[in-house]
Amino acid sequence: MKKYNPKSLFKSLWISVLILTVFIWFYPVNISILRYFLILALPFLLCGVSVFIWRRKRIRYLPFIITVIIVIFILIPGRSRNKERLRIQYARCLEKYEGVRYIWGGETFLGIDCSGLVRKGLIDALFYEGIQTLNPELIRNSLFLWWNDCSARSLKEGYRNLTTPLFDAESVNSIKTDQLEVGDIAVTSDGVHVLAYLGNNSWIEADPGIRKVIKAETPVKDNPWFEMKIKVLRWNILK
Repeated sequence: MKKYNPKSLFKSLWISVLILTVFIWFYPVNISILRYFLILALPFLLCGVSVFIWRRKRIRYLPFIITVIIVIFILIPGRSRNKERLRIQYARCLEKYEGVRYIWGGETFLGIDCSGLVRKGLIDALFYEGIQTLNPELIRNSLFLWWNDCSARSLKEGYRNLTTPLFDAESVNSIKTDQLEVGDIAVTSDGVHVLAYLGNNSWIEADPGIRKVIKAETPVKDNPWFEMKIKVLRWNILK
């Protein structure tokens, strides 16, 4: 009877979990069970790295030391944020998704939907700004937004106090841009679609009709999303 080597079995399992983790990380559709898997997989992968390098005394504790440093950094008190700089970062992150194909429920460069776009752009902006300015509060906000997935309708209804309503308008085309700040979002009155303002009359959206992320400068013709009644909101973190 063939005997199995526990170390070999553990290595095979570790590699399988690593491959699955990478796949899930890039999988476009954000599902809560997949987020739970990622949270559970990371400690297992970390332990695996430690097992593989345990014989190297000089670095055997390195993975745990790095993890502790990261955790301490994330937990220490943050500083006040530069809202203007964060808005600019948000607009840049949104524009990086231009041309990405539309997938319902998606929020990666492999596919994204309208609420996924406005959320993922802010997740990215908070994370990048947190790293660049060494501000752990922004990292925590990024993780909070990543964990709490929500739809366009939920944003309109103030889900988890993420947004504040500003005003209602007959359409995106009818809005006077002096009423807006970069990063403001417009949700259709039926809660089906959401767009984000980039400044200079320019908006970005993951358009389900065109099936990709597009930028457009108002007034926009022949696009129903720019002609529907909307509610304009502002992310509370950008207030």
